[in-house]
Amino acid sequence: METKNLSELKDQELLRNKKQISTNTFILATIFGFFVGVAIYAATNKGGFITFIPLILAFIIMEKLKNNSTLGKELKKEIKSRNKT
Repeated sequence: METKNLSELKDQELLRNKKQISTNTFILATIFGFFVGVAIYAATNKGGFITFIPLILAFIIMEKLKNNSTLGKELKKEIKSRNKT
């Protein structure tokens, strides 16, 4: 996505960005769940050090999910404010 100010974007661009964020969030959440599942499996089957690698990757993905969530909220606010006028 481009790094323009949200108020400078057109309505179609806002909706496209909202859809892209929704898709990215779903993909990241799926990958996050996969890594947590791998970590649980490794922990129950005496995976040792390998248990921590998926947890570290899951933490990195969780940070990206937080960023997507914040940007998604800002997009919703901007769309809502444009619909009021």
